[in-house]
Amino acid sequence: MSAHLAIGAVAAIAALGAACGRRQQAGSRAVSGSTWYHGAPEPFEAFEVRHGLTFGQGASEVPLFFSPSRSFAEGYAVGPDAVVYTVRLRWRKIFDSGDLYVDDGSPYWPPELGSLTAAGRKLYDDLASGRVFPELDEEGLVEGHPSLWQNILRMDYDLIETTELKNWLKSNGYDAALVTGDGPTNVFVFSPDQVEIVSVDPRWSSH
Repeated sequence: MSAHLAIGAVAAIAALGAACGRRQQAGSRAVSGSTWYHGAPEPFEAFEVRHGLTFGQGASEVPLFFSPSRSFAEGYAVGPDAVVYTVRLRWRKIFDSGDLYVDDGSPYWPPELGSLTAAGRKLYDDLASGRVFPELDEEGLVEGHPSLWQNILRMDYDLIETTELKNWLKSNGYDAALVTGDGPTNVFVFSPDQVEIVSVDPRWSSH
């Protein structure tokens, strides 16, 4: 291993340990059927999924985003007609990086496979074999992109929302995912059928 890669490996191990710690703090163990919020510039009758650009290669289905924090959702309720939706969300299988390790995680890179759950091993194997990002193999993952795994553990929205990872989630039976990096640990769901609108409140009302 070159000196550059050795230094990179040490940095990756340190960052991975920190990510494992943050993962335990960030994981909300969200419960299907719980209450979430969504801010919008004006009211609408029903949630709809659209195609557009988020992250990754090309346009893809843009999921529906919700926050456990009403005040965070209010940040997206901009304009005189802005509203905040209170909803109940349901899912069968949610992606939460807290489910990738058997216990609190491991600071080792690459991860010890015995420390991964079946879900964690499946994701790692698919990343290493190019089944998530076709241009990436195990050598590239371990030596060139160790931060990729760290970002997954943090559930960084700019990675979880890539076209490639969203496709992987759907093909593996996930219909929701937790995301971080922009305030609280938020959630997205893939289908409007998973959203039950409880109330629609004007953004500027007192509450």
